[in-house]
Amino acid sequence: MSALALPTPDDEPVGRVGAGGRSEITWAEIAQRAPLMVTTMATFLDQQAVSSRPTTVGAFDIALRFFAGRVTQFDPTCRSMADVQRGHVEDFKIWQAARPGKRGKLLSTTTIRHRLGLLRTFFERIIEWGYDDAPPRVPIFPGDFPEAGRAPAQVPGRPHHGQVHGGGHGRSQPTSAAHDRAVGKDRHAGG
Repeated sequence: MSALALPTPDDEPVGRVGAGGRSEITWAEIAQRAPLMVTTMATFLDQQAVSSRPTTVGAFDIALRFFAGRVTQFDPTCRSMADVQRGHVEDFKIWQAARPGKRGKLLSTTTIRHRLGLLRTFFERIIEWGYDDAPPRVPIFPGDFPEAGRAPAQVPGRPHHGQVHGGGHGRSQPTSAAHDRAVGKDRHAGG
């Protein structure tokens, strides 16, 4: 993917099937919702391609694509990296912990830690490199990483194994306090 040319729907097959038989988000779909976010990520990936191994660039690509896909689904008003807030990261962590990985099992803590580490590196670099579309600070903290070798705990009352509440149309509807914080709602004020 090049920072100079945003992907078009013809660049990637929409509805690519991932682990667990679910359709995975494509860069073209994300670009339709958040072109500036995709441009920022594409510019970063182009820079990584100069100095990193192809497998490293591929791992960044997956982590960034899943993050952007989830953020833009979770909060359609978030269209750039500068708009990313702490609540978006909190939702992404919960979403990852409920996602199936290989052979239908939940993602391993190793995979979750790896993706969060790549995202943290991405945020650090775009801030350090002075990207116009960078958030004011890194929204991922050391305490966000699950303990190595330990399965993520399920939160009582939360959907398990990728199930979601409400919504219809096959889209998940966030039900967490993290969602409310990200979109500026005060749960106690009924808003």
